[in-house]
Amino acid sequence: IPLLQQSVKDTRIAGPVLVALGECFLADKKPQLARRQFEKALQHLDPQDDADLFKKTHYYLGRICEDAGEKSKAEEHYSEVLAIDYEYKDTLKRLESLQAEESS
Repeated sequence: IPLLQQSVKDTRIAGPVLVALGECFLADKKPQLARRQFEKALQHLDPQDDADLFKKTHYYLGRICEDAGEKSKAEEHYSEVLAIDYEYKDTLKRLESLQAEESS
């Protein structure tokens, strides 16, 4: 984690490094710290040039928001993923589940 934090200073690799840092915080069971890194990473990621990282980051943010009970935020992040890749992991199922809860 400390090495990744130092690497963030290099703007050429900031996006991927912030995503990696977020993944480290998730693995360390610190979702709020992970969320902050993922949100910062999105400022450095282009949906066309960094499609895989963009999808992964929005997916992680969707999961974090869903776990935190922030359903509308989770829906926004899942929608960003589906706009690029309709079959990414279980994103569609998760979005439909959230929308079904709202309508009940």
